[in-house]
Amino acid sequence: RPKATGVEMATVAPEAAVLPDDILVVEGQNRKFYVSGEVKTPGGYPYKEGMNVQKALAMAGGLGEKAEKTGLKIVRQVQGREEALSVTLTTTLLPEDTIVVPEGQKFYVSGEVRTPGRFLYEPGLTAQKAVSMAGGVTERADKSEIKVNRLEDGVVRAVVIEAQAPILPNDVVVVAQAQKIFVEGEVKHPGHFSFEKGMTVHMAIAMAGGFTDKASQGSTKVLRNVNGQEQSQRAKLDGLVQPNDIIVVPQRFF
Repeated sequence: RPKATGVEMATVAPEAAVLPDDILVVEGQNRKFYVSGEVKTPGGYPYKEGMNVQKALAMAGGLGEKAEKTGLKIVRQVQGREEALSVTLTTTLLPEDTIVVPEGQKFYVSGEVRTPGRFLYEPGLTAQKAVSMAGGVTERADKSEIKVNRLEDGVVRAVVIEAQAPILPNDVVVVAQAQKIFVEGEVKHPGHFSFEKGMTVHMAIAMAGGFTDKASQGSTKVLRNVNGQEQSQRAKLDGLVQPNDIIVVPQRFF
């Protein structure tokens, strides 16, 4: 047969004759795809015609615990250059595709929760759900307020939020320790108690079990730190209490 001046490729039937100097290329042999990132066993795997992303991930052991399930991408050769394409589990693979499973976005919970730490972010996450993922609050927690440290325009800002407020990736949810007030003297159960906004002297004394029979109710005092100095003032039962106030109920002598 005359020698060809160039290499020609053609699809032939299985029964076609093979001529000298022919090079046979068997489609489907040794073709691979690749999986990288947050899967259990990243690497290269045999490609099968028509397989999809879900099947490929299963061959790689499935997603890891830190995987971002909604951020899957394929790196594919398109017209001689690599392109990163967003895909779903049902997307069909091509030979030499590389599936990239990114690590999921994170948020953090600190302070008075049972298991503080870093957690995988989920779209639609609320402050209440975030605290629940951290095991819930401890007995020392300030249940009246949740703060979030959030990066905005390059500056970390502390924001007080509601329980149903949305959490953003990289937020730090902070559950503070409850502020205290103290009740001493002629009450049934003296000690320290959690401060609550709007608390009055009367409410604080009620939390301490109320006055004893020996209490001089009208002489009740509040000790308060003002600019680093302790000041004493006569208490009004409907007066508002401030954090770290010390309520003192003296004994009557008649």
